[in-house]
Amino acid sequence: PQTLSLRGRLLYRLMMGLAVHSSAAVITISQHACGDLARRYRLPAGRLVVTPLAAAAPFCPQPPVVLAAMRARYGLPARYVLYVGSNKPHKNLERLVLAWEQLGADERGDVQLVLAGHEETQHPELSQLVAARGLGGRVRRLANVAEADLPALYSGADVFAFVSYYEGFGLPPLEAMACGAPVLCAAASSLPEVVGDAAVLVDPFSVEAINAGLRQLLASPPLCDELRARGLRRAGTFSWQRTARMTLGVYERSAGQP
Repeated sequence: PQTLSLRGRLLYRLMMGLAVHSSAAVITISQHACGDLARRYRLPAGRLVVTPLAAAAPFCPQPPVVLAAMRARYGLPARYVLYVGSNKPHKNLERLVLAWEQLGADERGDVQLVLAGHEETQHPELSQLVAARGLGGRVRRLANVAEADLPALYSGADVFAFVSYYEGFGLPPLEAMACGAPVLCAAASSLPEVVGDAAVLVDPFSVEAINAGLRQLLASPPLCDELRARGLRRAGTFSWQRTARMTLGVYERSAGQP
């Protein structure tokens, strides 16, 4: 809420309150979001149903020829740590960049930090930080990535880093796992229930903890291999078919159908 204007917060609270209290059932996308809604609006447990999201079918490990074409298209190095998402404040990218800056040249090697996703001009803090720290050579922004290229972008990453301190679900880490990328993830909000034991979890409010997680993954190919295998298994437990069945069940119960 702190990222919205006062008018935006008031309107959001009014609309959400009306929608929640007039609904026969409320569908949420994570246990964490379910808990937030129950506490905020004092809803009985029976009104809330969790229907997790899933990675779409194209999100799967990509072959070398596809990875090479993607790297050439975007001018990416052979090795990179990836983030996918917006630059909104809760995405916590400034701490990620500061943690990246703390890596020594021997720890970082030839790996580049790639931040992919739409850059909202009303949040210039990240660009200002990168410029002020002189990190243009170590941090790369990709503002316009085609949706069709995301599976290859995930698949080619040495590490996928997602240290957002609040998510309703957290689809990018799930997409990254489905593509075989080792994941570094915030131990916050819904993210632990999405990644399970298939990621290195860190305190998103600690630059030092994020730095330690990056160092751990970059220094340990065996750990990355283990996380790739775990991530693929974990991502396989989520499916849109299951989500659709669960959602249909909510509609049928709410309509009084058997």
